[in-house]
Amino acid sequence: MSNAECQMSNSPLSAAAVLVAAAVAAGGCVVESREVAEGVESFEIRVSYPGDLGDEAANRPVATRDFVLNIRAVGAEGDPPYEVFNRKALLSVLYGGRLQPLQEVGFSGGVAADVFVTVERVFGRAIFWIEDSIEAGPSYAAGASVPIVFPNPSIADVQFSNEEEAPFTSALSGYQLRSGGQETIKRRVVVTSVTNSGFYMTDLDGPGNGSNSLFVFNYSRPEGVAAGDNLLWFSGTVAEHLGTTQVTFPSWEVCYESWCDGAIPSPFVITQETTYKQETLEALESGLVQIGPVQIQDVNASKYERETFDQYGQYKVRIFDKYGDLGKDFNVVSRESVAEFDPRDHAFEEFTYIRGVLSELNFNPGVTSWIINVRDRCDICGPEYCPCGE
Repeated sequence: MSNAECQMSNSPLSAAAVLVAAAVAAGGCVVESREVAEGVESFEIRVSYPGDLGDEAANRPVATRDFVLNIRAVGAEGDPPYEVFNRKALLSVLYGGRLQPLQEVGFSGGVAADVFVTVERVFGRAIFWIEDSIEAGPSYAAGASVPIVFPNPSIADVQFSNEEEAPFTSALSGYQLRSGGQETIKRRVVVTSVTNSGFYMTDLDGPGNGSNSLFVFNYSRPEGVAAGDNLLWFSGTVAEHLGTTQVTFPSWEVCYESWCDGAIPSPFVITQETTYKQETLEALESGLVQIGPVQIQDVNASKYERETFDQYGQYKVRIFDKYGDLGKDFNVVSRESVAEFDPRDHAFEEFTYIRGVLSELNFNPGVTSWIINVRDRCDICGPEYCPCGE
C-alpha cells in the first residue's frame, strides 16, 4: 500500500474532539486525524406546529404544509443551546432518499425560534434537516426532526416537470416514492396494458389536463397483474428513459376493495391540431390514444426505415388533418402484440384508426418521436384488416 493510500484527510469530520490511530497489520500503515476544536456538535429540531404530523402506521398524512420549527444548537457538552453559535445554517427536507434545500435559518445565542416554513412538493415520509454548511469555516454539524408523513404523490405529481421543453424530465426523477395506500386519499389507478417489461397505468381520478398515466418498468413481464386491474398502491424509483417517465425497481398491490372499480378508459383521440402542441402530447404520455384516419408508410422507403423496422418493429404512419392532407408522423409498434399484422402488406393504405399506449422517444433535446404501442388486434382497423370492427 502506498503512502498516498494510507493518508487520511485532515478536514474535521465533526465538531467534537477526535483523535484516531489505527494500525493496519497487512499494509503496515498508520492513519491519523488531527484534533478538532470544540464547537457546535448537532442541532435539535422541534416542530411546534402542527401538533399532528400524520401517522405512518395508520397510513394517514399530515393535513397542512405550513410548519413552525424551533431549532437549538447543541455543543460538545450536550446541553442546548450552544449560545456562541450565531451563524446561518441550511434547512432542508429529506424524503424519497434525497435532500431538498428549503431556506437559510439565522441563529442568535444558539437559537432559531419560530421558524416558519411552507413545504410544497414533498411526498411521503420526510424529516426536516438542518446543517451548518453555508458560512465560512463550516462544521457540518447537523440535526433532524421527527418524521412527518406527507400525502403520497399522485401519477400527475410524478409526471410534473419544471422544464419548458422536451423531454420534460420529471421533477421527482431519482426519488424513491410510494403512491397510493393512504386511508384519507383514495385514487382509482387502473392497469391499461401489460408488456414483456412492465405495465402501463392511468389514474382515473387525476386532473383534467392529463399527465395521469405512467409506465412501470419491471425488467420482465410482471406476474399477478393484468389489464383492467386496479392498484391499491405502487412504489419504486422515478426515472427517465429516453424521454419517458417511468417507475423502476417497482412494487405494487392489486386492489380488491369495493371502491376500486375503475375501468380501462377510452383512448384519447389525437387530431392533427393536437400534434402541433408538444405539451398536449406530453400530457398524454403513457396513456391510451387513438389516431385516424392514417396512412401506413412504406417500411422499405429507405435503409433507415427498413433497419428500424427489422430491429425494433417500428413503422411510420401519417395522420390526416381536417383538410384531408397528410401531416404528422407517428411511429407504431405492433409486432409482438399482433404478430399476424405485417405493415409491409399495407403500404400507403388508409386505416380508420390505430390505438395503443403513447410513449416518447427523445435522443436529443428538442427532437422527439412519439410511438404508439399497440395492445392487441382490436387496436388496428383498416380496409383489409379490422378484426374487431370499426
